[in-house]
Amino acid sequence: MAQGLRSDISLTQIRYFVRAAELGSMSRAAASLFVAQSAVSTSIANLERALGVTLFIRQRARGLELTSVGEQFLTRSRLVLRAVDTAVQEVDASSLAGEFTAGCFPTLIPFWMPSVCDAIAMEHPGLHTHVEEVHDDDVLETLRSGRLEVALAYKFHPMPEYITATPIATVESYAIVGESHPLADRDVTSIAELAELSPYVMLDLKGSAPYFASAINAVERPPEILHRFGNYEAVRAMVARGNSFSLLNQIPAHDLTYDGRVVKHIKVTDGPPALEIDCLYRADQPLSRKAQTFIDACRDVADQFDPMSDDAPAEA
Repeated sequence: MAQGLRSDISLTQIRYFVRAAELGSMSRAAASLFVAQSAVSTSIANLERALGVTLFIRQRARGLELTSVGEQFLTRSRLVLRAVDTAVQEVDASSLAGEFTAGCFPTLIPFWMPSVCDAIAMEHPGLHTHVEEVHDDDVLETLRSGRLEVALAYKFHPMPEYITATPIATVESYAIVGESHPLADRDVTSIAELAELSPYVMLDLKGSAPYFASAINAVERPPEILHRFGNYEAVRAMVARGNSFSLLNQIPAHDLTYDGRVVKHIKVTDGPPALEIDCLYRADQPLSRKAQTFIDACRDVADQFDPMSDDAPAEA
């Protein structure tokens, strides 16, 4: 790289580069930044010239594709912008402003994120929090690359050394059945007993599926898997209509499905191990104030609920 030209690199160039990389398009980046496309393309071309490298492969039909050097530079650029943002916010420690994006595992979003975002907005009216769905198979890469700084997720497996997992809550699994199921009036049962009576409807998400399957397959006679859905409410709706059961972790505030039918939740004695819900972030990077605010809000939301109540965001 051209070492003597580093002083020619500006924060504006880095911001334009990051936005273009994230959107895969100069025109979309320009629209999101409310500037002319020529401003973005010229800025990125000047950045490449200053660095002495090619950051993007330009493809007329497919848009922008990062080169290997571009991918490395994107990770570092995100850290630079985050550090600048933190430095500016620390000048005025009384409030936070701007935008912040956190990740969250899909089934946790409806139970946690409305309360978390409300708590942040009440304490910092100028800070707008965005939430991005992150699945178990991409959350680590999302954090490693710097695309997101923090994510609320289940701890399905041990974390690598570069990830810190801050515990927020612990959740137990439970069974759901329709109101006409033979065990609907029971408070406690076992997977083995349910498997003798009915087939299983699986929540088929990365992380969730193997977690629940470990308990299903451990019984002497595993149940037939009747359906697989990647949608939490689809699982509840299908169980409510037939003589089947499922295993879940989150308990809604009511027993109704989208179509107005009822599901009953029952504690199980042979369910999978309790799961931690953690805030995950890079261990080798200091947290920004915005990320710490998000983590604090998650803790506050967890503390506001009786963990054994159906009103809690998660049964602990």
